[in-house]
Amino acid sequence: MMEPDKPTLNQEIGRRIHQLREDAGLSQEEFGRALVPPLTRAAVSNIEKGRQNLYVRTLCSIAEILKVPVTAVLPETTHNLASDPLKARIELQLEKEKLPASDSHQILATLMKASAKSKRNRDQGK
Repeated sequence: MMEPDKPTLNQEIGRRIHQLREDAGLSQEEFGRALVPPLTRAAVSNIEKGRQNLYVRTLCSIAEILKVPVTAVLPETTHNLASDPLKARIELQLEKEKLPASDSHQILATLMKASAKSKRNRDQGK
């Protein structure tokens, strides 16, 4: 029997956002309007289904609206990742966002851990 596909990183983030939004009692439309910049209900739906990539600023706005740390919407893993091109791209984007250094470091560490977990799952054929 074939194993079901593991969710992608975007799908896992979307699932977490969906759950947190529902826990907050917000509709997709209300949630989208509260974000900075605002998003349509369809865009929120696409994010929750893992069909749309997120900008770091949107991720931060989502966490702020939901009153949770940014890391609450990111998958957790204990795998430690060495420096790579993905890390460099994330660091560059974080610099552009002009976030406090502690927030940037926390976001980077969590994204790198999630990326490593996703890669391990792909490598293991899950």
